[in-house]
Amino acid sequence: MTIALDIPSPCRDQLTFAETSVTGLEEWVSALPMVHIGGTVKQIYQALLELNELKTLPHTRMQMLEVVRPAAHHLLSTLSRSYLNHNSTADNIQHQIQISDLAQALQHELSTGYKMVFAETLTQQQQMTVSSFNDLLGQSIHRAMTEIGLSILRACQLYTTTTEGVWQELYLLFRYAQRFKLLKQQTSDPEKYFKQRSSIEEAFKQVLLLACAKPNQLRPIELDRIYKTLELWSDGSKLLPSAHKAALFVLNSQHNQPPIYKQNLKGELSKQHIGLFTEQLAHYIYQHLKAKQQHQDSNLPIQIPNTLSVTLLKHLIFCWSKPSKRNSDRTPTNGIVTICFGFENIYQHLEKGIGKIEQYPVDEAQLINASVGGYCIQSYDQNVFSVETSALIGIQETDKIWRLGIVRWIKNSDDFYESQLGIQTLAEQVTCCQIRILENADYNEASVSVFFIPELSAMGIQANIITPSLSIFSEKLKVELDIHGELKHFSLSNLVERSADHYRFEALALSTDIE
Repeated sequence: MTIALDIPSPCRDQLTFAETSVTGLEEWVSALPMVHIGGTVKQIYQALLELNELKTLPHTRMQMLEVVRPAAHHLLSTLSRSYLNHNSTADNIQHQIQISDLAQALQHELSTGYKMVFAETLTQQQQMTVSSFNDLLGQSIHRAMTEIGLSILRACQLYTTTTEGVWQELYLLFRYAQRFKLLKQQTSDPEKYFKQRSSIEEAFKQVLLLACAKPNQLRPIELDRIYKTLELWSDGSKLLPSAHKAALFVLNSQHNQPPIYKQNLKGELSKQHIGLFTEQLAHYIYQHLKAKQQHQDSNLPIQIPNTLSVTLLKHLIFCWSKPSKRNSDRTPTNGIVTICFGFENIYQHLEKGIGKIEQYPVDEAQLINASVGGYCIQSYDQNVFSVETSALIGIQETDKIWRLGIVRWIKNSDDFYESQLGIQTLAEQVTCCQIRILENADYNEASVSVFFIPELSAMGIQANIITPSLSIFSEKLKVELDIHGELKHFSLSNLVERSADHYRFEALALSTDIE
């Protein structure tokens, strides 16, 4: 097996920024002004570049990287708060893109360092004891997989493609761990969130499960919570021969692609394919939700943090179970649609019905395809970088009324100048109206703009009320809707969707209405 990793050839005898020793590096890191993020990130990045050029022994390189890694992770976490908040404006989008590029570059250099330790350890196997070789090789593989996984997570959060070759490198590291029988070897990692000790196989499956969770349909904060939780869950999945009937997903360890559903594989299975069984994990989550609904203890072999919403858990069950067929086919189409984002912006356009309102901004997008339930559109407006999945969208075809939709998935180009959005359109009849809370003395005089979707009793669909994402709205709240002058009372019976810009409740009509 040949090593095909993207790593530099060491060419430097000394470091320029610190004494060329582990102690010198520790002193340098401890003196960094961590509160000055911008300058410190550049210093850490430059330090990693030099470390990756330094001629040194693999165990020394590992020790040096371990000194820098906690500071690098702290800075990466701080940077992420800037470019993942998706509160971008036209003035700061370019700045946020630059920050995200810097974060990925920093992550790449960190993973490169650990890949170098791995490669150098392999070349020096004959000069090392079996125990020392296995320990260093196992730790370097575990660290490299972890850093690669974080770069894949960040690409998912930005709805962009992963770095060229990153999946192939991940698979190569796995194959070497498999070859040297290191998959079950435990490695300590204080930078992990839940589980500070895990095996190489667990670290590998953590990344695979993220890729199998339809990440372009999730919000950045949801992806962060899932990825941390997968430290606890990866043992609930299994790697299998690809031909095994329980292998729901397969990956080709020679290709630069994430796992796919086996039923979607084009071509024959080969010895390079590896299967992944996820349905047991989906079953555990289902049992948890069932027990929760019945107010019982689930007693499951996996821990399910409270940070994961019911909606998110249902999404994971759907992803990690046998895929269902689409309800309607996509039809390729073309033409221009007008779109707008932001609750108040959408409300004003839907209330008007047709046309544009000067003080409320709109964009234009290209139609790619359409189905009964929605559209795929392509936007060339960089402002779309600020949009995340589950966001509300107003969409209008030429000379037609505005419709309300929800962004279900996003694919951004690497430069963020092109974005494809999958839009689920909501019911044809969406009414703009005002809502007033009946039970709260502080708010019963104030009204808020909301969207009302009437009940479709023939189809068993309950009425829905879509509110802004304000803490005053919650389940079991009694409210009054002003629907074109007609006052009706409802109870917000069930929160079915919660996102950064809206809540969607099922609404139960109350028997007493105000005429």
